[in-house]
Amino acid sequence: MANTSSILYQAGQAVKNKIATELANASSGANGYTQNIGDNSVTTINVTHNLNSDNIIYSLRDISTNEYVHTQTERIDSNTIKFVFDTAPTTNQYLATIISTDGSSGGSTCASSPATITVSSDTSGGLYTTSDSSGNGDLFGCINAYRGQTLTIDVEGNSADLQSYPLQITNYNDLGQGMSPLSGVQKTQYGNEYTLTWTVPCDETVTKYQYQCSSHAGMRGTINVLGSCGDNTTNIESYLGSLPTLPTMGGGLSLNSTTGGLVWKGTSGITVSRVSGGKFRLTFPTAYSAVSDYHVMASYQDGVSPTQDITVGTERATTHVDFYTLRSSDGNNIEQGDLTILIYEFS
Repeated sequence: MANTSSILYQAGQAVKNKIATELANASSGANGYTQNIGDNSVTTINVTHNLNSDNIIYSLRDISTNEYVHTQTERIDSNTIKFVFDTAPTTNQYLATIISTDGSSGGSTCASSPATITVSSDTSGGLYTTSDSSGNGDLFGCINAYRGQTLTIDVEGNSADLQSYPLQITNYNDLGQGMSPLSGVQKTQYGNEYTLTWTVPCDETVTKYQYQCSSHAGMRGTINVLGSCGDNTTNIESYLGSLPTLPTMGGGLSLNSTTGGLVWKGTSGITVSRVSGGKFRLTFPTAYSAVSDYHVMASYQDGVSPTQDITVGTERATTHVDFYTLRSSDGNNIEQGDLTILIYEFS
């Protein structure tokens, strides 16, 4: 048999182009899995991708050299592929990428960003139910995230459950141990509910993170790390199209007419003030060149009877945006409750 182990495939660029072409022709429902392989010991490595598909494409890339590698492969079943080497790869030497081209993603489909986690409780303890706009997810369901891209998790539920089971993003641990929260995760509060946003590191040695309750270590779900920064052959966004535009700034503005005080919980650097009755101002840390450079979404919550219709008007300026809160039935100003504010920039 010809030497098949760890051959640095001389037509590496051709392989890369072939993979990119197949990805471009793949269905928009394509799903992927990545895993670092090699332990400096074994020459036969099974990778369980759980894509439940025989219509897959795969690649092996040497992490230190970025060269694509060709070796003997064997299908074990619809969820497992075997790689065979003549010489044992060193520890985490190769990044294996497996992608289904028919949209299959296994028995339990992982949610994608932006994902929603609903916090609830029952007699046995707390629950995290994961979902996304495509209907993917499950109880303690997994989430697919991509290197170099922003992961957004909206956390919702009643106030008591949200306080009892606070969610954080941590390193992966399947031993039932409590983990410390990762740095760089931004939490934006919207009344009782909140959003976690985090740019996934480009580190290719990490294939999993997790979301976990900071008070109950057993309440956790997996965050799969896919793709590769700057590599179109494994960057899912490159052939699925651009991800949805995310807010540039956002937060919650609490109104209090009895003290005249305002409380802002959100993007740092924003200052708030009361201009007049029912008129409130957010001043940006840096002015825009034109008011058309950004767009605003605002909604009113709490403070008065939920059966009353409260209108929130906006007026943009380059240095700030003003909000007007009026009761639709009589036009009176409302100065209690919370405003949820999202500011978008569109290219």
